Amino acid sequence: MRLDTAEYVFPVEFMCERLDVSKSGYYDWRSRPNSATAQRREELKLLVKPGLQS
Repeated sequence: MRLDTAEYVFPVEFMCERLDVSKSGYYDWRSRPNSATAQRREELKLLVKPGLQS
């Protein structure tokens, strides 16, 4: 799950320390493209949503 557009409650440095990950690793992860699974889920949402709205 990506929260790039969300307002963060805690600073990145604080969260990285608590989760025991490096800041550079976090920023590297953030810059990666979505996985094939994530891309497929987005495609499926587009197909399912019209069916739920009718």
